[in-house]
Amino acid sequence: MEDGNGLEFCRQLRKESSVYLIFLTALDQEVDIVNGYDAGADDYITKPFSLMVLILKVNAWMRRISQNEEGGQILSKEQILQQVWDIFG
Repeated sequence: MEDGNGLEFCRQLRKESSVYLIFLTALDQEVDIVNGYDAGADDYITKPFSLMVLILKVNAWMRRISQNEEGGQILSKEQILQQVWDIFG
């Protein structure tokens, strides 16, 4: 993140939301990956990454929640941005 700490952002977001969160980062040390998951990430992908793999991961998650009996909520980009804005102002 250009103007902040991704781990802190993730921790704050997790207090307010259960939105699926993927870290896309150049930090590829084991300690960085562990810290990302500990902060609440659902997945952690290091750069450089394959766009096709990212798309497949997101599609797999969407398939999983659409098959969930409780029914997950799929948010639009605008809804996600609004939630972030509500949390961080």
